[in-house]
Amino acid sequence: MSQVHRAPSRQSINRDSWIEVNLRAIEENYRSLRQLLAAEVKFCAVLKSDAYGHGASVVAPVLEAAGVDYFAVASLDEGVQLREAGITVPVLVLTFPPTRSLTKAQEYDLELTVTALAQLEALASLVEAGGSFKLQIELNTGMNRSGITSLSEAFRLFSAIREAPELYTLTGVFSHLATAGQEAFAAEQLALFHRFQEAIPPEQLGIRHLAASGALADRRFQFDMVRCGLGLFGLGEAPEGVALKPALSVKARLIQLQQLSAGEGVGYDLTWLAGGESRIGLIPLGYADGFVRGLSGRVFALCRGKLIPQVGRISMDLASFDLSACLEAELGDTVTLIGGESGHAELTVRHWAELTGTIEYEVCCALRGRLPRVFTR
Repeated sequence: MSQVHRAPSRQSINRDSWIEVNLRAIEENYRSLRQLLAAEVKFCAVLKSDAYGHGASVVAPVLEAAGVDYFAVASLDEGVQLREAGITVPVLVLTFPPTRSLTKAQEYDLELTVTALAQLEALASLVEAGGSFKLQIELNTGMNRSGITSLSEAFRLFSAIREAPELYTLTGVFSHLATAGQEAFAAEQLALFHRFQEAIPPEQLGIRHLAASGALADRRFQFDMVRCGLGLFGLGEAPEGVALKPALSVKARLIQLQQLSAGEGVGYDLTWLAGGESRIGLIPLGYADGFVRGLSGRVFALCRGKLIPQVGRISMDLASFDLSACLEAELGDTVTLIGGESGHAELTVRHWAELTGTIEYEVCCALRGRLPRVFTR
């Protein structure tokens, strides 16, 4: 069967809407989080989904230069992206890839997550071409999403790896906490993680890691390494005593201004009607860019230092704002929808997430498509 590969979407560099990413904020967040770790604990930066929409190819080299020990990604393609960006530290792929793609792990020196003996068999059939595979075992300690649940099965997998050093190298063992905020359940997961290790000499396990951002500051969960994603970008709940800086801003320019009379509406279905003479500004940003339709009529933006409400339905490519509070606005003015340093609670990723009943991860990952990234310090 022939395969057709789809070309990547073009970023709209000739369109007046964009994302700004503050690399200095990311560096400072990393250093603040690193200070919470015991001296010998490694730091793994999780850069799934293009670094949660922040731009992995640019963010990863900055973090590597700052001292990050490891990277973790969701897919083989994301791992290849980091290597092609010049990353030299270890990169862990958290999801086992299709058999047809496994040789890429050798080619790009990527570590694979394994959860079953069948995966080892698939790898063994490819080793004849030369080289071996670097592997980490994932344990399911209660999240019940992925990983090996049975300790006996996990031990069989460990034994199979250890007995074939010419085929496999075990670099680590890890698990995921379902919720770091529920102390009793997190303690159960910690106990299960310890039980597996009790049967195997620690020096044979490689790097042990359990804590992600939510438990990063708790040394019971740190082991040899911690994984951190959203916190690097100043999002999520910051550990006590740590001030994280949001790194992402979403901006656009006013491309049209118009006057409406009382009773005239804006956008599809005319869901907003002018209460009097109104000045409406249009920006080239819509739900195809991640400014989702569910935010229609519920958010504000900043123009010339003044908050302006979004009005009418957000459409695929465009959104309108009421400029009654900013009558001095002109064509080409910058409108900030999310502002890392704006100081306005209404202009945050968290606010958008709360309004749409989701989490900050999803908001950031949706801000992709046509929006180019502008990296600043």
